[in-house]
Amino acid sequence: RVTLVPNGADTKSFSTTKQDEKEKLKRQLGHEGKKLAVYIGGNHIPAKTAVKMTMEIAHRCPDTQFLVIGAAGKGFTDTTNVKILGHIPEELKKKHLAAADIALNPTTIGPGSNVKLFEYLAAGLPVISTRYGLRGSTFKPNKDVLTADSPAAFAKTINKLLSNNALLTKLVNSGRTAIKKYDWKELAKIIDKDVKQ
Repeated sequence: RVTLVPNGADTKSFSTTKQDEKEKLKRQLGHEGKKLAVYIGGNHIPAKTAVKMTMEIAHRCPDTQFLVIGAAGKGFTDTTNVKILGHIPEELKKKHLAAADIALNPTTIGPGSNVKLFEYLAAGLPVISTRYGLRGSTFKPNKDVLTADSPAAFAKTINKLLSNNALLTKLVNSGRTAIKKYDWKELAKIIDKDVKQ
């Protein structure tokens, strides 16, 4: 018998960061006074394709600072508003997530589901994703996660989100509720129940 269990995140290891705490972290990390958008990806073609799209999005959003975390950034260089951070320790990654204002998942190819999506939501970040990037989850488009499928659409959505605190707060709250069932402990219950049957 096969039991299908989705990806998830250790939601207890992340926490939603209040705005004053975000600003403090931004100062510590060298991003003072900037709106931050973050992308995380590994060293494989789907993630590198997403970095390429992130660079195109950043070009359309000159007032936003973009951070690329993980090995996906290898081969790319910093621009005026994109910092390629590469592979960094887990705790530092979590600090950048806590400092960020929004998270991006511009994934257009590749198998499986995107673990980054679950981590973004666990960190209490409003997320903008391609519709393809939502595969393997039940997150509701434009309720739990905003969707965009081109650099122009991403840029428009970023600007809309960063200028609308009510929408941002609503998205964060919806995402935090939606991620609860993807906590590893909740997912383990699926396996436990199946084993006992």
